[in-house]
Amino acid sequence: MLKIFKTIDKKLKKKIVYFYLLLILVTAAEFTAVFIILPISQIFFKKKVELNFFLTDYLNSMSFENLIFISLISLLLIFFIKNQLLIYFAWWKLNFINEFEEIISYRLIKKYLSKEYNFFLNYSVGNFNNFLSVEVSNFSSSLLNLLQLISEIVIFTAIALLLIYHQTEITFFLVLLILFIAIVSGYFLKKLSIKYGEIWVKSSNKINNFAIQCFNSIVEIKVYSKLKFFSDIFRDYKKQNLLAKRNTSIIGELPKPVFEFILIISFVILIYYLLKTKNFTDFPEIMSLFLAGSYRLIPAVSRFSTLFQNLKKNKYIINNFINELELSNLEEKKEKTVKINFENKIDVKKISFSFNNDKKRNKILENLEFSIKKNDLVGIVGKSGCGKTTLLNILLGFLKPTSGQVLLDEKLNIYENVEDWLKNTSYVPQNPVIINDTIKANISLSYDEVDIKKLEKSLKVSCLDEEIKNFSSGINTFLGPGSVNLSGGQKQRISIARAIYKDSEVILLDEPTSALDRMTEEKIIENLLKLEDKTIIMVTHKTELLKKFNKIIEL
Repeated sequence: MLKIFKTIDKKLKKKIVYFYLLLILVTAAEFTAVFIILPISQIFFKKKVELNFFLTDYLNSMSFENLIFISLISLLLIFFIKNQLLIYFAWWKLNFINEFEEIISYRLIKKYLSKEYNFFLNYSVGNFNNFLSVEVSNFSSSLLNLLQLISEIVIFTAIALLLIYHQTEITFFLVLLILFIAIVSGYFLKKLSIKYGEIWVKSSNKINNFAIQCFNSIVEIKVYSKLKFFSDIFRDYKKQNLLAKRNTSIIGELPKPVFEFILIISFVILIYYLLKTKNFTDFPEIMSLFLAGSYRLIPAVSRFSTLFQNLKKNKYIINNFINELELSNLEEKKEKTVKINFENKIDVKKISFSFNNDKKRNKILENLEFSIKKNDLVGIVGKSGCGKTTLLNILLGFLKPTSGQVLLDEKLNIYENVEDWLKNTSYVPQNPVIINDTIKANISLSYDEVDIKKLEKSLKVSCLDEEIKNFSSGINTFLGPGSVNLSGGQKQRISIARAIYKDSEVILLDEPTSALDRMTEEKIIENLLKLEDKTIIMVTHKTELLKKFNKIIEL
């Protein structure tokens, strides 16, 4: 459990100190709320205060009516202050958890997006979405559970010591009994909580992944009339998820009736003890104190058990997060990388590539070798499946060749600092991503002030300058979810405009005009080739577009 605290940064660790200060105040308030019952019960039943403290003599000098009035006012005031503290404490913890979740989410999304391209090839979008939404929320809830667990333990200890002080034998026995049952039940329920917690997380991932698959496969589902097939798969995943959820809920609810039964046992034992000892004079105040203490202790132990089981249920998630965050810290400590500048040429030295590093199977490229000079206009052609897109990903540094290397200016390997190399490059993929925002934001990929000259140039090169006028708000037109109001050609041109706006030295394009009409296609290619001081590398299956390229690479 304490591993969770290791994920907290320095800013939040300072707030943990404030948490302990608040906890001391809340514990004092809870202690006082139970302790005040003893002198008040003495006033009611004995018409005087027998408890020795600094106000005893002053209180006993008052009339009975005044004592009653003072005791009731004191009771109301103490419980009012205590409840105000509890409300503020609850608000502060939730505010702290929100801040924690915000920081952790930001750290994780940055680390995930900085991972190598290979990671995303082997990681499903459903898992990614579930991890950054549901699991982040559950992880922060685990921290809240931990803070609440600490609170309950401290308050329980304070009140238990008070009861033990005033009724040593019975209270001590009951506290031991409660703790024994809590430890034993916790031990036996722990494994079940961990087991069903893991099933719950994994089945949630399956549901997320499958929902995305259904969304992306809606055409096939309808064409092949496979509504029942896909629905049945979803139902099976949902059954697993709900079964794990039900079992974890049952495990969480089990301690409550057990500890309530202990409360009944405690009253029976206390009354029997008082009958045996014939200690009837102190019976009312002992019962009052015991009722007040039990009223706070039993729910505390029940919550303690529930919080503990919640932490165990989320152990799988917690371990995942700890590993991710520890890995992130290691990545931050990497040595300073080599600065990459592109001044002369790119040399591809006998590269071969196979997925999963299997040289005998899945071979895509073999002993490929060529050079690209700065400001070259390079076309890459070849049959479908021959590795054109894979080659672009290797040149970008996303994929490492199984053998061979890519050198800049005959000395620098691009893999020594992929991040710096990417600052020199722009990329237009086959299926461009359009974000749920304005056209301007989609081109600049920024909410900072836009460079108008660069924006106008990117619109002109991509042949969007005239067409953009037909949009309701021009470059400020908002593109909705899935950008359904855009044609495939418009999406491609926005992607081309994005590459031009970045104004990088190297532009890589993967079938950038496949959704365009012949005239617009030729115009855009002509505009691209007119750009000054740009090295352009384009994959295409249209050989007629390559007439003005000075270098052709055939795979």
